[in-house]
Amino acid sequence: MQAQTFSSGMGPEAHRPRAFESTLSSLFSVELAVSPTDDKPFVSEMLAYRSGRLHVARLGFSPHRTFFAGAARTRASNLLVSIHREGEVQVSQNDRDARILPGDIFVIDPSRPFEIQTGEIDTYSVYLPRARLREIAPHLESMTAYPISTDKGAGSVFRNLLETVFKAAPELTDEAADQLADAFPPALAAAMGSVGETEVLPTRIKLMHRHRVRRYVMDNLHDAQLDVDQIARGVGLSARHLHELFRDQPVSLMKWVWAARLKRCREDLCDPGHRCLPVGEIAYAWGFSDLAHFSRSFRQRYGQSPRQFRSSFD
Repeated sequence: MQAQTFSSGMGPEAHRPRAFESTLSSLFSVELAVSPTDDKPFVSEMLAYRSGRLHVARLGFSPHRTFFAGAARTRASNLLVSIHREGEVQVSQNDRDARILPGDIFVIDPSRPFEIQTGEIDTYSVYLPRARLREIAPHLESMTAYPISTDKGAGSVFRNLLETVFKAAPELTDEAADQLADAFPPALAAAMGSVGETEVLPTRIKLMHRHRVRRYVMDNLHDAQLDVDQIARGVGLSARHLHELFRDQPVSLMKWVWAARLKRCREDLCDPGHRCLPVGEIAYAWGFSDLAHFSRSFRQRYGQSPRQFRSSFD
């Protein structure tokens, strides 16, 4: 198999995230966007092996955020499947948010909006064809951004398969690697199928309600008066029911609202079309009424002040 390495130390600090994105795109046909989440430079180390149909990698990262590259860039036909080794990860996709612990598998579809937020981590990844997975795992969409344990059963089998293949990769011919590639989709499907009802996959009704709530929030994100009571009235549910809907989520509903506002501000701050707008005007447009609170929250989430972040695109 062909080996490929990537080290963020190879180029200027400001270009490291883009260099990493370009490497993933060329190696694995996966389109991602990355950015550091503190004031330190983005650091990543990758050792990857690739044959015609098998793409595996081991990656280490500094704290960062990985997110949807956008419809204009996305051409991804592969799913990102990771086995988390060290550190913790927060993932979200398809109205699901999950905390991923060491030893968990998670799946992300890069062709749809998602977000991965991490501290310092180490992970194994394999990039599997979406079309093949959908053939044998029709419930695939309900399992993205969901932790799958590898402590026992089919999850353990998948983990052992990936770790064993990665360790053997330097001695594998491309032909042998391509044959082994066929083992990964059914192994992952089995791991997904091993998740029992007692592990509480969100019900369709809960997902539907959460989707309505989030859609209402996004439609009214500019309203500085938006609170739980207003959201409850807007979607026809009680405030108590809203709290219950988000009880098993990583953050409360209103913390999610603030995160969504910060995300929109971040997008406007790096948009050349909004370069003439003052930072304060952008913050007010997305529902912030206190600029000091906005600046503190932005720095806490993205590791830079809004002005520092904007200046990095000059």
